[in-house]
Amino acid sequence: MFLDKLINFDYKLFFDINGAYSNFWDPIMVTLSAAKPWIPLYLIVAFLFFCKYSYSSQSNIKLCAEPIEGNRKILWITGISCILAAGLAFGISDQLSVIIKNNVLRLRPTHRFGLYEIHALNGMGGPFGFVSSHATNVFSFALLTSLIFKRIPYSIFIFIWAAAVSYSRIYVGRHFPLDVLGGMVLGLLIACIVYYLLKIVLNHVILYRQKH
Repeated sequence: MFLDKLINFDYKLFFDINGAYSNFWDPIMVTLSAAKPWIPLYLIVAFLFFCKYSYSSQSNIKLCAEPIEGNRKILWITGISCILAAGLAFGISDQLSVIIKNNVLRLRPTHRFGLYEIHALNGMGGPFGFVSSHATNVFSFALLTSLIFKRIPYSIFIFIWAAAVSYSRIYVGRHFPLDVLGGMVLGLLIACIVYYLLKIVLNHVILYRQKH
């Protein structure tokens, strides 16, 4: 059956990635997989939301505020709206990925094979792994902020970062590749929906301020 072949390929790819470890890459992948090291990145992006030069001329967010671009209040409203949108995307990504985990009930590699059969760097973790919350969160963040800024260098950087974080989850033994792929797809969908809502909110705010 196709599903059996897919699962077997997923297992094989997991062992290929997880088995290609070294003393050099271990601490790097553990750092990539952790949450705290990326707090400065989130703070920098939050700061960029309040800088009008962060948005390209093609950014729909910038175009929403363009009729009254010189109004500092609009820039602050835009920045706060973007922060709230990022927080909303993160909240949905985190909670929805957990709901899917608890309904699909696919065991993590550490629970499927055990700690002695794989190179596990972060312990057992929770029992279920599909979809990866890390992959959902980082790809949601990457696409949402890329759509907001529409700066090619930023988009290249943030998607490489999201891919590296997601890859690290396989390397440290917490997820199968399909867990990560599922999380990536879910995160991208969430980002698209939240971005659409953000544009609607900003357009209504701008129109309201223009009339009053």
